[in-house]
Amino acid sequence: MVTLNRMVAGAPRIQGASGKSGPAGPGSGDDLSMNVIDEVWKRACAHRGGGVGDRHLSALLLVHGAMLNGGAATVAVGFDPEDLRAAVEACEYFGLNGLANLFREIPAAADSEDDERRLDTLFRDMDPEGIMLPAAFEDRYHTTPEDFAPVAGPRGLFRTL
Repeated sequence: MVTLNRMVAGAPRIQGASGKSGPAGPGSGDDLSMNVIDEVWKRACAHRGGGVGDRHLSALLLVHGAMLNGGAATVAVGFDPEDLRAAVEACEYFGLNGLANLFREIPAAADSEDDERRLDTLFRDMDPEGIMLPAAFEDRYHTTPEDFAPVAGPRGLFRTL
């Protein structure tokens, strides 16, 4: 299992398999791993990437970001049911079943301030440190990197972990 060690520009940073804290050092093998993880994350933020993992990460980031910035009522009125279904499927893909259940309840926040407050509180309490999503992505990427499109490296070379 990989552990989060810091966040840079919204992209995940992990502690390398070596267990060393801090950024991975040149030549350690962790540089490539970190760069690929960062690039896949950034690509999903831009809604690019053709793999099933890319599509799930992108769908999840879209709704998750709206929850962080506007809360359940904003998501309830600002997203189509198919966007919410895609986010629920993405949560399940990444093993975030509690978050999937919360996203299923979001339409109730459009009609009820009590539901809105309850879901906002539940969301905040679910991941107070903000590491749940990056950690789930990293775990899934390391388990099934083939689910994500390759990342172009220098001079157009493709790389995966």
